[in-house]
Amino acid sequence: MVVSDASTRARKCLHIHKRAVNIVHRIRSDTSSMPAERSRVAGLVAAAALATVVGTAAGSAPTVRFKSPPTGLAGGASLWVSLAGDGALLRLDAHSGRVLKRIDVHRADPRALGGGPLATGGKRLWIAAPIHVDDDPVVGNASGWIGRVDVRQGKLRITQVHGDPPAQIAVGPAGVWVTGDRTIRRVDARTGVVVGVRRLSAYLGAVAVGSNSVWVDEPNLGRLIEIDPRTSSVRGSATIGRSAGKGSLAVVGGVVWAVTDTGLVSVDQASRRVTDRLRLPGASAITVGGARLWVVGRDGVYSIRGHTVTKQVALARGEGELIAVAGGTVWLSGGATNSLRRIRP
Repeated sequence: MVVSDASTRARKCLHIHKRAVNIVHRIRSDTSSMPAERSRVAGLVAAAALATVVGTAAGSAPTVRFKSPPTGLAGGASLWVSLAGDGALLRLDAHSGRVLKRIDVHRADPRALGGGPLATGGKRLWIAAPIHVDDDPVVGNASGWIGRVDVRQGKLRITQVHGDPPAQIAVGPAGVWVTGDRTIRRVDARTGVVVGVRRLSAYLGAVAVGSNSVWVDEPNLGRLIEIDPRTSSVRGSATIGRSAGKGSLAVVGGVVWAVTDTGLVSVDQASRRVTDRLRLPGASAITVGGARLWVVGRDGVYSIRGHTVTKQVALARGEGELIAVAGGTVWLSGGATNSLRRIRP
């Protein structure tokens, strides 16, 4: 089997993928005959081995440490974490960080390996896993997979992807959309099947979904493009500035916010006009929580309300990567430290 990875964070863990597959096979053989309750307990024990919560004393904010770096975060009533290096999805308590559920993706579906970015919509969690596999008797040949989890039942179902890898995912009123390299895909929200594919001319980064538009960052060109969700064709674009990474987007009302190397840019969804620019060097990730935007910058985490920018937490290099709001609390991952910390409240 030949495995490669199109995602930067997951590529750091590539050597762990092969080990994880062997571990999952062993767990499957050990627990296949367990009664439901024993199997559930075994799953929580295995989850505890992946995630350790520290700093749980009264008044202190918890930090969760993992064996591999988080490659996806998504909020909701709980916090969901993807660990591509361990082939696991974890559901954490939004306040304490305690592991509530673990899903071993390869055990749930033998065709699934690794993990990647996450998005939540309604009662489902979505995952884009850009794990390329060739010549495997079980997985076959695929450039990755798109998964959906019923958050009530915790069951994972996947759709394999061929061609450009599924690297970013977003959910909104206009559906489920996935980008990767130069391809954008529309996914049926009920079945998880890819129902539309459009290949564009430039490298595509982050994606966000509005009520009647899909927005995609072209970070190398410094451009934000608007996609018609009915036809997958490009309606137009706005110049926002380049991003060294994949970019990050958030839709708030009639505005879409984008991060660039110099800060934040807001674009009116109706006119595609830039309506505001906020200087915040090294901005890399953005999310929405209540009435605030939360942004990971080069030296800290910032909250933005209106035109007021407040530095909430100072960060050293490598301490901030992904950010998500779950249950009213803000969580931040540190790729260099294999950790997740609650920063508010």
